[in-house]
Amino acid sequence: MKKITVIGAGNCSYAAAADLALKGNQVNMLVDEPHWSEITAVAKTRTVELHEDNRTQEAKLHMVTDDPQAAIGGSDLILITIPAYGHEFITQWICDYLSDDQTVIFAPGYLASLLLKKKLKEQGRGKRIFVAETNETPYNAKKLGGNRVEISGRITPLLTAAVPSDDTAQVLAEFESILPLTKADHVFHSVLHATNPCYHVPGCVLNTGRIERAKGEFYLYEEGITPAVATVMEKLDEERIHILKALGCSYYSVPEEMAEGRQARSMWEEINGCQGLEFVKGPESLQSRYLTEDIPYGLMSWSMIGRMLELNLPVIEALITLGGIVIGKDLIRKGQTKEKLGLEELTRDNLFLIV
Repeated sequence: MKKITVIGAGNCSYAAAADLALKGNQVNMLVDEPHWSEITAVAKTRTVELHEDNRTQEAKLHMVTDDPQAAIGGSDLILITIPAYGHEFITQWICDYLSDDQTVIFAPGYLASLLLKKKLKEQGRGKRIFVAETNETPYNAKKLGGNRVEISGRITPLLTAAVPSDDTAQVLAEFESILPLTKADHVFHSVLHATNPCYHVPGCVLNTGRIERAKGEFYLYEEGITPAVATVMEKLDEERIHILKALGCSYYSVPEEMAEGRQARSMWEEINGCQGLEFVKGPESLQSRYLTEDIPYGLMSWSMIGRMLELNLPVIEALITLGGIVIGKDLIRKGQTKEKLGLEELTRDNLFLIV
């Protein structure tokens, strides 16, 4: 049995708390006060009702609290399952309460592991605190109201890396029995397989007018991804792979990801032929995570790595520029940069010595 603290109040947080508790672990749920209203039913009963594969199970939690010291103290694993734009606050909020031999996993990370390691280093701590991140969230999940959540799919494998990468084996040895973790070469390898920006950003940026006018009645994949838009997605994916090749990392394309083992078709054929995407509604506004997370934390992470490698990435840079205008420069300024992540001295020559 592991003692686990799940941080977050969203779909994945509900799913993780329930799933890990049902696997026999002692699970705490930690939520900051501004989001407390989202988990009142869970806090009242200390249970999450999990629906999956036509089966319903009730998961009993050990603690539901807004007190980080109470929630984190004694935990083996702190699993952070929140949007990337909340990582900076959460890092500040929990840092003082972490202790030696604990593991923190951001799922997904978008390089938040570097942010936490920087904070711990500034405090003169952290050599024995393991910090890692995955490329994706572990679950496709949706809250059903009250304390109920439905898991419609599980993401596997989760490409996982610690900072430094020498710690990755320790993290996997400790927790791969309860989460589908697979070793990534380093956090750059992991974040470059966080492929949501390929699925979301071109279609949203190139359908800005339609999203604003639709007032919620918009289906990105059914009406927003046309052959021309799919071509932009394809070019974006090619640049992502270009970075991975320059790093010497293994990779798969977005069409290969969608094909799930069969022969991949073109981006347009995969998107247009996927029944699971056909009825995905949204985004409802330009403040969707499809833009406010995937550009500042996804594309900007890719751009930062590409610049360190001195690569030419015109599609990534164009989407950041146009997307920044659409969502507002303030959000772009909050995105991932070398300075924010403590990578000012990182170059193509010393990259592998740092991560």
